[in-house]
Amino acid sequence: EVVQKRPGWRYRRDYTRARELRCQGRLHDALQLIEGSLEALPEAHFDWCPTVEEHVLLLTQLGRADEASARGAAYAQHAAQLHVPTAWLDLAIALALAEQGRHDEAQRQWQIAFDALRARDIGGVHLGYAHEVAARIARARDDRDSFELHAQACREIYGAGDYPALAAKHAR
Repeated sequence: EVVQKRPGWRYRRDYTRARELRCQGRLHDALQLIEGSLEALPEAHFDWCPTVEEHVLLLTQLGRADEASARGAAYAQHAAQLHVPTAWLDLAIALALAEQGRHDEAQRQWQIAFDALRARDIGGVHLGYAHEVAARIARARDDRDSFELHAQACREIYGAGDYPALAAKHAR
């Protein structure tokens, strides 16, 4: 109904639905939806960066980390030209790089995202997610100390509000 009155909101609907499908494990359906949306999505649209972030995450989860990191790098370069903040996209790229075994690059990409979040005074669940990504990178490179450090930081943030969904996310 909202999309009928405000057609520009279809991209938010598609992005949100794709995230829902990804959470349900329906990765191919989510990818199809996000790629269809990207075909029509104006690059200066408010939902462009979240949509390309979702695209990178989906490609990574589908085992296409090479493609995910390449597309992510192109998206990040384009976002810089548009002067769009990319912290969440940078986190998605970091995950793709870690999946490829490019751990040092993943750590550098994570640090760029983390510094950007801190510079903008962004905290809460967003900072918790950044620590979650860092823990995943540490696990991929078998760095137990870094994993424990970031898992603890993630636990403190995710557990602060006593939200069962975040507690379950951390446990996974």
